[in-house]
Amino acid sequence: MRLAHLATLIAGLFLASAALAFEVEDRRLFEASPQRSVLKVISTADLDVFTPIILAFQADNPGIAVDYTVTGTTDLMRAIHDEGAQFDLAISSAMDLQTKLVNDGFAQAYTAPASVLPDGATCRAHLFAFAQAPAVLVVAASAVTVLEFPVFFGDVVGSTPLGVGVMLVRNGLLVAACLLAGRALWRRTVPGAAGATPEGLSPASPGGTPARQP
Repeated sequence: MRLAHLATLIAGLFLASAALAFEVEDRRLFEASPQRSVLKVISTADLDVFTPIILAFQADNPGIAVDYTVTGTTDLMRAIHDEGAQFDLAISSAMDLQTKLVNDGFAQAYTAPASVLPDGATCRAHLFAFAQAPAVLVVAASAVTVLEFPVFFGDVVGSTPLGVGVMLVRNGLLVAACLLAGRALWRRTVPGAAGATPEGLSPASPGGTPARQP
């Protein structure tokens, strides 16, 4: 996709309050010179994952600095819902919490041309999905977890070959799901990456929540 289109996903303003107490895991200001505006993003995605996307966005949108804050899914929810932290975009893998922000009135509707935002991955023009995770592997890992507990719990606790094997299979499926999801996000968002398309990001799981103006 052309990352200039990412600008259309980064819209809205979250309610502000005085003090912020949510845990900040990482933070970086991507400066722009000359600087026309600052885009504030709160996200559960690590900096090393989004850095190339942000830099490509800035290359297509000179003058926009990006203030990128990394936190956990629960802290992201608390920051916006309970503490009224002010951000332009919230990115999270927690679909239920993102949906609650929309339903509780913490998001502002955003309308863009159909060619810019992904089709079939919006919630009342408030919530937009732009990443796809290999759900089959996650579901399979959940099934193996049933074998881990309670079926073979004794073997797991006793570290028998069977117990260790069950844990390796479960964790291996989850690691594979993470790697495939990261690879898919890279290929579909970074210019020049194999599989990248100009139409936009591939929809599936919630990503951006444009928010209500204070």
